[in-house]
Amino acid sequence: MRQPIARLRFSESLAAAGAVALAVFLFALNWYDGSPPRDGWQALPALRWLLLVSVALVIVTVLAQALARGPALSVALDVVSLVVTAIALLLLIVRLASTGASLCPGAFLGLAASLAMLVGMFASLRIEQGWPPGPDRPIEVVRLPPDIS
Repeated sequence: MRQPIARLRFSESLAAAGAVALAVFLFALNWYDGSPPRDGWQALPALRWLLLVSVALVIVTVLAQALARGPALSVALDVVSLVVTAIALLLLIVRLASTGASLCPGAFLGLAASLAMLVGMFASLRIEQGWPPGPDRPIEVVRLPPDIS
């Protein structure tokens, strides 16, 4: 049996790295300049919860891919994570573009981490759509009972 971490593809690793990075950037880096400078948690009072939900969904999706035996759960979570992450990224872009404050590097790094989550989830879902069979992914064959007639 393969180790759970070995089941992760590059796309899930990218999404997980983006999720962890966004969580760190949200609390540790300044996003808006001013007196005092504000981190992402303080600067985005309404959007912060959606960003945390998207981080949690991506991490749960990656864990499901690593631990689940079949693709059904991870694909379902991929779809939900992709939609939530896309909405969060779109709202983050609008919020950062429409602010009057000057942006700090944390805002751009948070945006890049959100984009990494979205690209990772999209690539993961894209891979599951049409994988070619091979030695590591054989086609399941269902044996039919012999004809009774």
